[in-house]
Amino acid sequence: MRKTSSRPSEWLLLLEGREKKASRMSLALAVACAVAIPHLADAQADPRAAAALSAEQIVAARRASMIMSAAILGSLKDSADRGADVKGATYPAAGLARWAKVLPAMFPEGTGPGQAFATRARTDVWAQRASFERSADELTLATGKLRELAFAGDPAGFKSQIGVVQAACESCHEAYRTP
Repeated sequence: MRKTSSRPSEWLLLLEGREKKASRMSLALAVACAVAIPHLADAQADPRAAAALSAEQIVAARRASMIMSAAILGSLKDSADRGADVKGATYPAAGLARWAKVLPAMFPEGTGPGQAFATRARTDVWAQRASFERSADELTLATGKLRELAFAGDPAGFKSQIGVVQAACESCHEAYRTP
């Protein structure tokens, strides 16, 4: 019988001695799961139930996903900086690419400023929706390329592409997030 890792997923092995970051990622994952899992169970019984998330729950999931994506990207950067085998980063890079693709869906009407809950999203997300979605498309392309470079085992390209992904994140945050 193969011994299994005590960590939540194999890609966390890339963190090598970075338990603090692993703990923050685990906490962010736990928060996201706590928000999403009860609704996923409902959605399995009735697919229309997934659409019944409250605006506050959507914002909580959005914030948790932003924390997780930043933690994953930071871990990938640390790994690339240490010269780790980038093929081992294929799974988390693919996760970032999938997340980037659905990112605009995390900003439905009614989840912006002026609600009874806190959000750092600016009203421009909704007022300039086409521009916001183009920014999200840039992130999707950048993370897709990151996944491809990880899969190809291209350490120099992968390390360079992390900068492109970070720039796409920063560009969107400058335009659509309050400081």
